[in-house]
Amino acid sequence: MMVEAEATHNQGLDVWSERLETEKLLWNDACLAADIFVQLLHNGEFESAGLLVKAQAGPVRDIWLNRLTAALPEKLKLHTIPHTISPDRLVGGLDLTATLSNGRKVFHQGLLVQANQQAILLPSGDLLHCENLRQILAAHDNGTVNIERDGISDQQATRFGIVAFDESGEPGGDVADEQVHPGLRDRLTLHINLNEISIRSAQNLDPAPQVGPTEVSITTQQIEEICTLCVGFGLTSLRPAMQTATLAKQIARIDGRTVVKELDIQIAMRLSLLNRATQLPAPTEPAEEALPEQEQQPDAPEQEPVPEQSEDRDEQSDQRSGIPDEINLDSLASALPPGLLNLLRARLNKAPKSISAGRRGVGSRNNHRGRPLTSRRGDLGNGKRLDILATLRAAAPWQKLYGDPSTSASARNPIRVRRSDLHIRQFKQRSETSSIFVVDASGSTAINRLAEAKGAVELLLGASYARRDHVALVSFRGRQADVLLPPTRALVRAKRALAALPGGGGTPLASGLKTALQLAEDEWRKGRFPSLILLTDGSANVDANGQGNRTQAAEDAQNVARLIDASGFETLLIDVGRQQRPQAKSLAANMGAHYVPMPQASAGSISDMVKAHRR
Repeated sequence: MMVEAEATHNQGLDVWSERLETEKLLWNDACLAADIFVQLLHNGEFESAGLLVKAQAGPVRDIWLNRLTAALPEKLKLHTIPHTISPDRLVGGLDLTATLSNGRKVFHQGLLVQANQQAILLPSGDLLHCENLRQILAAHDNGTVNIERDGISDQQATRFGIVAFDESGEPGGDVADEQVHPGLRDRLTLHINLNEISIRSAQNLDPAPQVGPTEVSITTQQIEEICTLCVGFGLTSLRPAMQTATLAKQIARIDGRTVVKELDIQIAMRLSLLNRATQLPAPTEPAEEALPEQEQQPDAPEQEPVPEQSEDRDEQSDQRSGIPDEINLDSLASALPPGLLNLLRARLNKAPKSISAGRRGVGSRNNHRGRPLTSRRGDLGNGKRLDILATLRAAAPWQKLYGDPSTSASARNPIRVRRSDLHIRQFKQRSETSSIFVVDASGSTAINRLAEAKGAVELLLGASYARRDHVALVSFRGRQADVLLPPTRALVRAKRALAALPGGGGTPLASGLKTALQLAEDEWRKGRFPSLILLTDGSANVDANGQGNRTQAAEDAQNVARLIDASGFETLLIDVGRQQRPQAKSLAANMGAHYVPMPQASAGSISDMVKAHRR
């Protein structure tokens, strides 16, 4: 027992030591990335001066940001751009106060122009509005800010670096957060992750020495190696390869060399590729040695072409993996500590293949609340809200025309506003979603697979709770349908109602569908987007009036199914019968629902199929 306890203790120490070593490497890379960013700014390489930091608010992030700002020279400054900034403040526009005072258009510069030859800081790059993001990326790519608003047409030059923080959770987490836009992610050269670093490893390090713009050479073979690495990590854009080559040259320049070495490429890979990789490079399979076999069997002429076939097979394998023979990925991986590779594998295994749109609700325009959008010209009414500042900006340049030309400026009315100047506020709000589970608890289903249906619903309830959906539970058995659980976010209540669901009795399918439709319509009126998930075998023997009439019951169920189809709600029907039934397929067709037969498997596979069919 003592030997086992000592072995367990030693194993724990090894894991802790490996974790500490990984954190120190990540922190060293983060500090090196900050130093490289500052030097790129100092050398005027603003196109390459881009840094994406995966970090939640905390002491590690504060220590790193303080180090970055302390390393910036006096002439360089970080201009903070919050994600709620207005387009007028970002790109510039009409100075309302000066325009009204002078009686002529007065223009003020936006933050993008003020940051010329400096850098901008995006504290919440994952929450940046699409219109503002478009302006930032266009200015960064073109080196100019184009203003076409408030009666002003102007173009101003600007070049700046970008530091963006990504505060979203991991893509494979319980809640799917907003992710950094791919356009912004692709343009930023340096990618680091501070979430894996604890405060114990965030120690102050000496900054890298400032270096001048010394020319550094990189060979064609090294560029091919970098391109191959990008393909191996699942990065198909040309930008990552160009950025990694720039980083490798910058790292060699810091070391006082004029030639890029293999170690420079490895460090550049850690700083630019690892934290945005979508896959791990597949190692090259060793070539088969066919010649010794031929020497052992010289009398087998039919095996003479084997070497060519083996070479072709190896060449095809290399083409599939994107890794030529001259690149040794094993030596590249040996330069990284095992803890870093394990973190990367865990992150890639947890990330989903694709993130479906709308998992956090459907975006809808709203006149009262939500994320502010650009105001538009329009008329008041129907609860619309006036954007006073936008209206005044539209009316200010025309005050001389609106007023009486015979009166002096001092005697003129303060402000004249015409109908064409009115601007209406606009907001974009995330609409909530509701998942309504309709479970057939009649005798036929209870005999067949009610237990598995309950297990599937329980897993689906957990997935809906992770998306912050409202969930509701409708059960039908005997002569009527019951709402066991009104729409709620309380997962515990939902599971208790599901566990208490009894089985047996008739199948009032029409009543269950009608109750679910009414519940969905109520949710729609509340501003939520409902989806129906129906678990049944499609058979019905109780009509809409609660009478035992199999023919009338089937007809009533089909009529209600057509009403559900006309409503346009998202619907999924899971056939819980032992075998696929034509009644269930016909019901799904009339409902306009996805039809999924319950597999001969556990509840987990049913849950996976439902997630795959959800939009």
